[in-house]
Amino acid sequence: MNETVTQRQNVSLKGHVNGGQSMYWLESKGLVNSGSMTNQLSNKKVTVTQWIKTSLNKEYYLATVDGKAIAWVPKDSFEKNELVVTQKDINLSGTITNEKATYWLTNVGMVSAH
Repeated sequence: MNETVTQRQNVSLKGHVNGGQSMYWLESKGLVNSGSMTNQLSNKKVTVTQWIKTSLNKEYYLATVDGKAIAWVPKDSFEKNELVVTQKDINLSGTITNEKATYWLTNVGMVSAH
């Protein structure tokens, strides 16, 4: 059975793609495995422009890099940039514990400093 599109919506999301999953092309007969993995996108700024749901009840995003559509990726492989919604100046003192994640606030949102 071909995996065909049952729903489609335009979206505008910015973030990054986690590696380790297959990427797909959308052809007239349905979704086809491209033979490439999401690893090639893992260090790139990705914009998602479309969302689809398929006949197998799976969800995919159309990943674009620098305005060029790359492939459809599973929705769960994409992580949106965390955006700041409120900001305050505070004065606290304390101790930083080891092995905790640190983050940078950039123009695209909160980004892990790993």
